[in-house]
Amino acid sequence: MRVVRYLQDDAGPGRVGILFAVPHELGSVLWRMGDVRRDLIGGVPAFAGILGGRETVVMAAGMGEAVAGSAGELLAQVPRLSRVWIAGYGGGLDPGLRRGDVVVAPVFPSGFSPPSLGRGRRAVAGNILHVSRVIGGAADKARLFRESGALCCEMESGVIGPIADRLGIPWGGVRAISDAASEDLPVALLDASWDARASKPTPGKLLWAMARRPRGAVAFLRFVSGLGLARENLGRVLEELVAAGPQ
Repeated sequence: MRVVRYLQDDAGPGRVGILFAVPHELGSVLWRMGDVRRDLIGGVPAFAGILGGRETVVMAAGMGEAVAGSAGELLAQVPRLSRVWIAGYGGGLDPGLRRGDVVVAPVFPSGFSPPSLGRGRRAVAGNILHVSRVIGGAADKARLFRESGALCCEMESGVIGPIADRLGIPWGGVRAISDAASEDLPVALLDASWDARASKPTPGKLLWAMARRPRGAVAFLRFVSGLGLARENLGRVLEELVAAGPQ
């Protein structure tokens, strides 16, 4: 049974959509969902099921500008979405945030109580800044924090948000901090690890880049090692946000 048809056949109120950039982020909620059904929307896998007691549909729609097509098709095809959360990892701009903290933008919705998070991390409400590229340098992060006051940055809300606005669907952002404001990211290796246009990993290209940049390889492995905590905490917050949604 197709996801869209399944949702149309059982169209209750309060259905929630969650859009991620990459499959690793999507895994934060997929294992928490019950009665999961899978199909393709716009050529991209989508999953419908029950999260936090509510009908939920999730998709890893792509990074940056590449997200527009698949996200637009999901939002247009799946009926009666009460809210969309644009979720995933985010680069920390506020120096008070640690890797694994979670930012909900712009405010906590009514009925939401921040859950306890792994390793003493916390969920906070505040602005999230949309950027067009990965912000890898600590100096650039500090500048953006001074200029915008945003707690973290990401590359999808400025693309998906206007689509949701045109369709009249309320939306917000949820970002688990993957790199703190004080950290410099190995941007060249991150670029080598993922083909944003094709939305797939490129392990051969990554290994070649790591061999050429051994110091960057250490930073890359340190970054990757912190994603497990970020993903776990992201899933906990999203589950509670969905459960606290409109009846």
